[in-house]
Amino acid sequence: MKKILVSLVLICVLLCGSVFAFAGADPSVTIVSPSNESTIYSDNFLISVKMTKAGTYTISLYEEMERLDDGTQVPLSVETLADIDAQSLVNAAVGEPETFVSINSMSFYTKQVNHVTPGVYRIKVESLNSAGQTEYTTNSYFIVKDKEAKPAAVNLETPQPGFLKSIQSFLKNIFN
Repeated sequence: MKKILVSLVLICVLLCGSVFAFAGADPSVTIVSPSNESTIYSDNFLISVKMTKAGTYTISLYEEMERLDDGTQVPLSVETLADIDAQSLVNAAVGEPETFVSINSMSFYTKQVNHVTPGVYRIKVESLNSAGQTEYTTNSYFIVKDKEAKPAAVNLETPQPGFLKSIQSFLKNIFN
């Protein structure tokens, strides 16, 4: 019962969080992968952005870092994210920003990123106007963790007695 309640709360948080996260974003830009507030258990990933309007876009990848009192920068982790103040937050560029020109009503930008370290990352897509100035900014934050940190998969095939068995079959019918 606790798992169901936790699952429902998590789904509500993700749905409501995504509504507010894209309030000032370009409606013609969707960051497909990695999705906002997702976790990646690998040291490489694919950036995929869908544009549904012709135009010029700048795509950047940043690692969110914390500047310590001695001036050194350390990667953020999920544990330190809640305790950091805005003054010590640093956006460290990962590679150079790339400009993408879309001439179609639907285009995709993709790029493979390899050899990243665990931490909090942000993809920023800027929609540029004809003068080359930023008109909209779309962001997607995600977390990269080590492969070893990936939680074990839950096996729903184990037999459950009585009431739990009926809940298990009900959930299988809904999600299958």
